[in-house]
Amino acid sequence: MLRNNIQMLNKLLLVLIRIIPMLMAACFIAGSLGYFYGYNLVIANYIGGSSILTIIFLYVASYRLKFCSYHRVPLHYLVIGNCVGFYDDYVGLPVGDVYYAFIQLTILMVFVLLYIYLRFRL
Repeated sequence: MLRNNIQMLNKLLLVLIRIIPMLMAACFIAGSLGYFYGYNLVIANYIGGSSILTIIFLYVASYRLKFCSYHRVPLHYLVIGNCVGFYDDYVGLPVGDVYYAFIQLTILMVFVLLYIYLRFRL
């Protein structure tokens, strides 16, 4: 009985480690777009807020569990998006809100194309 529970928990862990980066990236996108349109989506930050420690854990887990490289693409997106956000908060980007949203969407599109390329390359 105990062995079955441990096996089910291991399977659940694998599934969650594969899904969580994509959910975090989706919440990051929702928060960025909501902020651009004047809404403060606190729930998106609470559900999918990304911290450096969480991203480090997910990177280490993905390498340790030998996931494909396309599973790390949402993590790369979170790192770059957070770096741009931190830089904007503490130093300041000399652009307006429209250009900042354009920067965020450009970063998103680059990583979506990278994900599609890595996932479906022949």
